[in-house]
Amino acid sequence: MADEEKYTKLIDEIKILYTEHLNKQNILRLDREKKFSIFCNELQDLYEQEKEKIYDVYVRPFVNQYSFLQEASSLEVIGKLKYETYHSLFLKYIWSCQNPFGAQILKDFLITIGQEKKWLNTLFCRNYEGCIEERTKALRKGNDKKRIDLLFVDKKNEWCIVIENKIDSEVHYSGSQKRSQLDSYYSHCEKTYMGYNKLYILLSYNNKNTSHVKGNWIYADYYTVFKSLLKYHAKDDLIRDYLKSLFKLLFSNDIMLNNEYNTLYRGMQFYNNIISNIK
Repeated sequence: MADEEKYTKLIDEIKILYTEHLNKQNILRLDREKKFSIFCNELQDLYEQEKEKIYDVYVRPFVNQYSFLQEASSLEVIGKLKYETYHSLFLKYIWSCQNPFGAQILKDFLITIGQEKKWLNTLFCRNYEGCIEERTKALRKGNDKKRIDLLFVDKKNEWCIVIENKIDSEVHYSGSQKRSQLDSYYSHCEKTYMGYNKLYILLSYNNKNTSHVKGNWIYADYYTVFKSLLKYHAKDDLIRDYLKSLFKLLFSNDIMLNNEYNTLYRGMQFYNNIISNIK
């Protein structure tokens, strides 16, 4: 038979060892909790410091300088923030040579998208005209989508700037998806303005349209428009109003001053989505 006293003693020793193990584990756990608590406090302090740094260096100066962006715009009030034609109308006015700042603003926009061609200096001669919904030959064949959204033409200095404007929609195709509306506009302008210097620009809020750019077309987004207009916010009431519309369009979910829910994440989001796009 087994030695009962021997096994009882063994079990008691195992219990003591297990109890000691539990005590050590508990001491280690308490020590880890203490260190983790210290770490969390240090991390919270660091978090608050970094958050305040982002807000003090970037967010608050921007918001204070451009506080008018928090105001309602005309397009916002009438529910037309994402209507392409309304944006084209504003841009036609803003970039018009009849606008005292129009030629310079248009030049600023073109430089921002990397277009610094010598012939663009003739913008300041103020001989160009702008129109929206320019009819093309394809329109006469029954396709009501074959209208150029925004077109600037200088017949004296022989140049034209063609702008297709997209907010939520994408570039349209016809003929089993082989020919896009951009192809139609290009063909129309190459024939109509033969010998002219030309720029073909796809201006879009919907970044899916980047995949449709090819050939002589270049891509520009509405961040670029916003950036090129911002320094003129005090020059013209309509420019100021349109900037408010663009801000609501581009940054509708971002923060402004006096938001009690500001976080480091939202501050960085504001910097990445706004400030870094207008530098």
